[in-house]
Amino acid sequence: MSEPPPIPALMAQALADSWVGSMLIGTNEYAVIGLSLEARIIGWHGAATRLFGYAADEIANQPFALLFTPPDVERGLPEVELELARQTGRSEDDRWHRRKDGGRFWSSGVVNRLFNQDKVLVGYVKVLRDRTDLHTRFEALRNRLERMTQQLADERRLRATLLHELRNPLVPILNAAHIIDTQADEETRRRMLAVIARQTEVLQRVLDEATAPVLPVAQLRLRPITLQDAVRQAVDALRHSASAKALSLVFVCPDAPVTIEADSARLQQMVHNLLSNALKYTTGGGHVTVAVTVEGDMAVVRVDDDGAGIAKENLERVFELFTREENDDAVPGVGVGLAVVKQLARLHGGFVEARSPGKGLGSQFTLQLPLNARRTQAD
Repeated sequence: MSEPPPIPALMAQALADSWVGSMLIGTNEYAVIGLSLEARIIGWHGAATRLFGYAADEIANQPFALLFTPPDVERGLPEVELELARQTGRSEDDRWHRRKDGGRFWSSGVVNRLFNQDKVLVGYVKVLRDRTDLHTRFEALRNRLERMTQQLADERRLRATLLHELRNPLVPILNAAHIIDTQADEETRRRMLAVIARQTEVLQRVLDEATAPVLPVAQLRLRPITLQDAVRQAVDALRHSASAKALSLVFVCPDAPVTIEADSARLQQMVHNLLSNALKYTTGGGHVTVAVTVEGDMAVVRVDDDGAGIAKENLERVFELFTREENDDAVPGVGVGLAVVKQLARLHGGFVEARSPGKGLGSQFTLQLPLNARRTQAD
């Protein structure tokens, strides 16, 4: 590498002529970069070395584009900055800049023109500041806004779909009521009463499943709970349903108490929803196993079945509202239960995940909750 040219006296004098320029030369906050008309670096002051990692002698006469990220170089943005300054007098920008080590930082900067005594344009001066902190806060706020917007959309979708699901059973109920009112045949009346009873159960199920998808964390009633006892109660409540389908339902847990802080009702709701889901999608003669264990600092409830299984592309989607792996009318439900489990687990500081080798090969749902009291607001 040839000896770098000296910093042009014109630029040095221009910076030294004002207290602002003098301050910028000596600051450790702002980088001051001199540029030739050919977009070569001819001045390196202030925080330039600290921010970019280049010493003045190794960066001298290097192309301005060296400081930009490869995508911005491909877009021709270094040239755009200088051309805009040439045309309008200044060019402001907020962008990622590239360090010597390949890292990057978010900067806020401005490019101004540099004239000689004859008012002839001889170069440019760029002053910039590292604002990665501001950009990070902005991104966090934007992500939060996007999550809130998505949550609002989900809630609207919930209301619209819930109304639709509630409306469906009303038609056969009204029809059955009309038939009972107009026909005296006892057998017909009994059949219509059975229709009303079944459709009322559908209404109740929809309402039960839709009660908790937007539960605020403040409504959780946390207290120390022995996990085995809570899970056993949920299992016992569904043993009749398992027997009605000739399913084997097994509960496995350690003798030593596994104690967590949780909302007892919501914990049983999570286990009930997971177990109910397994029973729905496991055919007669199948097997469902519920296990309680501890892995690291997490208490674990695992529900295994050898039922319908889940396609690999749907393993994440099964936790979305109103998403169902099967759309068979013979399988009750509206696709809310697993979404409830996901949110309640998050409110307790834990998470739930699904695994399956594929369709027809069974499923495994794992609920993990912290052994300590850690929990978080829902996003």
